[in-house]
Amino acid sequence: MKRIFIILTTLLTLFSTIAISLWFYLKTHSSNYEKHIETVKISYKKLPYFIGRQEPSQLVSINYDTSQGAIHDWFVQTETKVTQNQPLF
Repeated sequence: MKRIFIILTTLLTLFSTIAISLWFYLKTHSSNYEKHIETVKISYKKLPYFIGRQEPSQLVSINYDTSQGAIHDWFVQTETKVTQNQPLF
C-alpha cells in the first residue's frame, strides 16, 4: 500500500511540474506577440460634393443593324435618365 502511495505521489508531482512548466513557458512566449501589435488610427473624411449639372465626358452611339435581329426589350425610354450599372437592353 505504501509503495502505491509513493508511486502515485511521485507521478502526481512529476505531472504537476510538467504542467506548471508548460504553462509558464506558454505564458512568457505568448506575451511577446502582444507587444508587437501595431494600431492604426483612422478618421472619417466627408465625401466631396458639388452643386451643378453633370454631363457625360463621352457620348457613344449604338448602331442598330436589322440583319442581326431585333431588340425587343429596351429598359430605357427616350429622354430619360440612366443610372450607373443600369442595363440598357
